[in-house]
Amino acid sequence: MPLLVVYNPICGNGSARAFFRAHVLPLLEKHGKFIDKLACTDRTGHAADIALDFLKSTEGRITIVLGSGDGTLQEIVDVISSHGSRSFPREIQFVLVPCGTANALYSSFFHASDQNKLNDVEYKLRSVRSFIGDAKPIPLNIAITTLSSPPPAPKVPVVIISVVVVSTSLHAAILHDSENLRAEMPGLDRFKVAAHRNASRWYNGSVKLLPATSAGVVQVYSPSLKNFVTYGGSTETIPIVTLEGPFIYFLSTGLQPRIILKGFY
Repeated sequence: MPLLVVYNPICGNGSARAFFRAHVLPLLEKHGKFIDKLACTDRTGHAADIALDFLKSTEGRITIVLGSGDGTLQEIVDVISSHGSRSFPREIQFVLVPCGTANALYSSFFHASDQNKLNDVEYKLRSVRSFIGDAKPIPLNIAITTLSSPPPAPKVPVVIISVVVVSTSLHAAILHDSENLRAEMPGLDRFKVAAHRNASRWYNGSVKLLPATSAGVVQVYSPSLKNFVTYGGSTETIPIVTLEGPFIYFLSTGLQPRIILKGFY
């Protein structure tokens, strides 16, 4: 199976290059995983270009060992989805190495016993060890979000495919502003600063919730029951639910175990 290894040297605290040289590459070599291409990104979107070129030059199922945060993974998913399944009708397996700031997707698959374990070498190698141990891959959930403009100024709806999160309102503002703080505040504190700057804003909007095919109705998570239950306004006859804003915090996520929609309004 063709193997691509790529890492983003400036994501998170900038330790990806050193971590791959000290731990990931020796571990792959020790277990006989031949690397067809090793690449280091040097600009925004570079990981997507690397992955696309690799897909075009290989055949069959491929594996991508990716050292990055959630953003670099999303870049690759974006370019693959933009070309469609007809261009690459084959399985693509990701082996994640959490080198970013939050690493939300990695954390959803590999839970740490406590926050102090997040930077442990063995914790960060759990996906790699699953790969070299030939563990069965876990399907990656895909969230498809359609963004429509308000009636007074209709535009063509924008469809976004994501594996981590699509958001608007406060959550989107935090992510946007935190990028401008990355150089001076590479850790999680930059998200707190960005949240403080945007906490007083409100956002008009509305959202339509469609039921999952397997459920037939819109469901919400019940903390007391620790399970999903039918949303009060959704029935099998009229399953679609419309929520009117304004919203403060709104996001949809494809993280395990299923697609979840969060909003405060």
